[in-house]
Amino acid sequence: MEKKESGKQLQELTKDIKGFLSYLEQNRLLLICVGFFTLLAYGGKLFHQDILMDTAVLACDPDSLLTQWISIGRFGLVVTKKIFGLVPYCDYIAAFLMVCGIYFFSLVWSYILTVAATGRHGKSITSCIFPVIFLTSPLFAEQFVYMLQSCEIAFLMAVCAVSVGAITKWICKPDCWIYLVLGMVCMVWNMASYQAFINIYISAVLAVYILLYVGHVRGTRQYDRKFFRMAVVKYLVTFVSGFAVYFVLNKIIRKIYCATTYLDEKILWRSEDVKTCIANIKNYIKLAILGEDIFYSKWFLVMVVMAVVCIAFVVVKYKKSNTLLFLMAFVALVISPFLLSVYLGDALSPRMQFSYQFTTAFLLYFMVWLVDRQWIRYAGVMIAFVIAFQQGCVTARLFALENRKYEQDLNMAYKIETRVENLGYGEVPEYPVVFVGNHGPYAATAVNESVIGISWFQYGGQGQLATYLFQYLGYPYIFPTEEESEKAAELAGKMECWPDEDSVKYQDGLIIVKLNDVQ
Repeated sequence: MEKKESGKQLQELTKDIKGFLSYLEQNRLLLICVGFFTLLAYGGKLFHQDILMDTAVLACDPDSLLTQWISIGRFGLVVTKKIFGLVPYCDYIAAFLMVCGIYFFSLVWSYILTVAATGRHGKSITSCIFPVIFLTSPLFAEQFVYMLQSCEIAFLMAVCAVSVGAITKWICKPDCWIYLVLGMVCMVWNMASYQAFINIYISAVLAVYILLYVGHVRGTRQYDRKFFRMAVVKYLVTFVSGFAVYFVLNKIIRKIYCATTYLDEKILWRSEDVKTCIANIKNYIKLAILGEDIFYSKWFLVMVVMAVVCIAFVVVKYKKSNTLLFLMAFVALVISPFLLSVYLGDALSPRMQFSYQFTTAFLLYFMVWLVDRQWIRYAGVMIAFVIAFQQGCVTARLFALENRKYEQDLNMAYKIETRVENLGYGEVPEYPVVFVGNHGPYAATAVNESVIGISWFQYGGQGQLATYLFQYLGYPYIFPTEEESEKAAELAGKMECWPDEDSVKYQDGLIIVKLNDVQ
């Protein structure tokens, strides 16, 4: 009997996989449009490789970085990297898989929302709206500029979509327990890989709940009166259960691998006064809502205002039960991009923000689907293409800017290497190479509040991170100890700054590179 039941569960899962493939076959315009905007925003990464600090650490000392990930609760990211055999790091493989991953997760999210909205996986021109806006967001530029985890995060974004879809399928069909298991496993995997996935999971669940409700009141889906109240309970219970599993696993694993306080220090409520934290949150919300930054968009506020009108239309036209839950879900969706900021008591780094672009893209998709007029569909698609093109160009420019900075850093690194070699201690000297001060960022590449455009040598004397760049380039300079770094800073006091001839010299067992007078 159990084998028979398991067989039915697997048949249902197989049916949905075939449904996804059928969805792709029927929506060829979706495949073309998503492909075009993926290449527009990220295609340059296929031809121009550049690395940030952490990526060089992964390439030169992978065990150290993977252990660090585990120590901050990202053991799922290590598992993902091991599953795909992405250690040691290769920039060409990472770039190719990242682009493929972005293309794939865009299609998966489109499928999940379409099925939630219509209950089927048929052909629809509106299927293009969500993915093209979502994938091109400049907020992703700072996330995917970290090539060491770029393809993993792209893949895990699809895993997040599967988690939401599977949990929803179980809620709609409680007998399909295999979806509950699949959804929970994917949820914990996401949480254990990158904690910012928690936020987009919340946004996605709210979005799906809204689609289910509107589909019900419009008569395209049929549920009993208790369904939506029970759905809230089930979503909450599964989320809390998934987080509890992750929390326990994280506690155990971090204890084994000597947990660090890196993420704990991000929570400013523990170190700053309440007034400061509230001011940080207010400033961040204002910046994001008004689009006062290269990473954020003025379209967010436009979509929220227009969606409010549509929501009012739904409430007035379809006088059904559970209206309060529907309204609460909409309000929660709109504020969901800012939940992590409230938790931290601080503004979010762009790479941590997944919910903002999700909500912006979803609201346009929702409004076009809700009105359901042919001319509205075409207008909505055109608006989506305009937004996606604008965003895609910004994202591509950010990657081009980062590449330009990297080329400048390479040029400086080779000049420094030549000067070090000219000291007469060999191409790879037996003495530690110590960087004092910093250099950069370059005026032509600086982006406010972002790692994009930041020079390797801006952190030259801070933890000697620039040494990793030389190791990545094939010059295994020896790292100085903390005492040697302090000693070099004292000895450099009488030296001239880069690029003066006196800025690179050997003193007392150390090769000192003085970048500037800032310590």
